[in-house]
Amino acid sequence: MTKITEFIMHLGGLFILLLLVGIPAYADDFWQHETQHNVNMPIHWLTFFILFIVTFISYTWIYRRFYRGNLTLKFPRFSKQLVYAIVLAIGLLCLQILMDNIFANLDKNNGVSDKIYQLLRGPLTPLTIVTVNLSSPIIEEIFFRGILQNFFETYLPKVIAILLTASVFAFFHSDNVVSTTFTLLLSLVASTLNRKMNDLKSSMLLHISFNTFTTIFALLQIYVWHSH
Repeated sequence: MTKITEFIMHLGGLFILLLLVGIPAYADDFWQHETQHNVNMPIHWLTFFILFIVTFISYTWIYRRFYRGNLTLKFPRFSKQLVYAIVLAIGLLCLQILMDNIFANLDKNNGVSDKIYQLLRGPLTPLTIVTVNLSSPIIEEIFFRGILQNFFETYLPKVIAILLTASVFAFFHSDNVVSTTFTLLLSLVASTLNRKMNDLKSSMLLHISFNTFTTIFALLQIYVWHSH
């Protein structure tokens, strides 16, 4: 098997894994025939936990088995990682708000979709907060920075691997030109931080911090400033 054939075959497998990234978030949405006043919350939470655990275990096994990733709960440099994450997250949020104001005609929700605003207003709010700020960043970082980026680095120079990973990440989150461009930048920062600290948990903390600050900003808009 040539290296090109091997690359294409592995890429096909990774495409399937990419489709599974958003599966846990399936629980964080209104299902058929559900409304704001008719939601089976226990089933939503149970579905979320099952999907998250299955996806997390599967991705973690692949990350460790094929890329020798060492994903543990230990944080030997937690303080440094957390400072980097918070500072970068605040800076990125400020940049996002600036971009949204400059290109207000393209994106009127400051980087948060109408769907997220709707979920943050209703009975699914607690589940939305957990999904957006915890489970999604963890699952996405294991796949994009842990599996996909390491796969690209096996065949390509590190810089190209980072650019490709960031592009796929941005496309996966694409909404419009402004949000896609910003997400590309966010992914580049996360990939660079991941390599600088040589620890996947660094980009996880950044992703969690950014999403948390974004959610807080959205909740302020909804319940304090009443701008949505």
